[in-house]
Amino acid sequence: MRAEFAFIVLGISFGASVSGCARSASSAAPPAAVAPSADEPAPEAIASAETAFQELEQRLLAEGTRLRFHITAEGAVEVDLRGELRVDDELDLRVKGLFAGEAYELRLWTQGDLLLGGPVGTPAFEQPRPAALAPAIVVGLTRMGLLHNIAVLIAGAPPDHGEGGVEQWVQTVGHHRVEAGAEEGEHEGLSFDLVVAGQPSGTATLWLDEDGQPRRRMQAVAFPDGEMRVIERYEPVGPESSAGPLASRSAWAEPAASALPLGGG
Repeated sequence: MRAEFAFIVLGISFGASVSGCARSASSAAPPAAVAPSADEPAPEAIASAETAFQELEQRLLAEGTRLRFHITAEGAVEVDLRGELRVDDELDLRVKGLFAGEAYELRLWTQGDLLLGGPVGTPAFEQPRPAALAPAIVVGLTRMGLLHNIAVLIAGAPPDHGEGGVEQWVQTVGHHRVEAGAEEGEHEGLSFDLVVAGQPSGTATLWLDEDGQPRRRMQAVAFPDGEMRVIERYEPVGPESSAGPLASRSAWAEPAASALPLGGG
């Protein structure tokens, strides 16, 4: 039941349309909008930060995305997940850890013209590869956080808006730059508010390293009964990463302990 509650929470907070019980939340009230700051940034500062955010997404899509991640969440849903993501001509997402008190070991990957995903060894689905799979993952990561599509995968469904339209479904507004983050490698931060399916759905800050690659993402989502706080840490990796080439559907090599050194919290 705790996992079912988690799907409902994520469904409401992110405007999700995932299968299973998250769909039952579609008629629930949207989360409370995050109150705007008393010190609104100047219009030119907003434009500059918005442009930087758009360029980040374009670069991640054009150059490919390969990173390790550690995701934690507190409040309405508790999460502790680690894994690795590769998005270029192919997709390979591997994740392992705890979601709402339940242990999961999952994989989402492409194999030729197919997309497969679900628990390791027993994929929940095998379907034709969606036309806009890379934007669904990359834009999903930058705007909503990687946790969203992982929750969708836990629910046994493919990524949201894999056939297209993710940029229109989830939008970012009120962009502004923030100071360098408190953790090593965080050179610059971009903050923004989220609007999902027309509903205000929270606020987030994404810190980048000196090369403009994502390093850490923080998001707070307000609910009538409390708040969920999500932190996603990223470590860019090269082609020699532990995931290696895409394997057959039955193979999954757990990354070595040294491959996920992102620490706790």
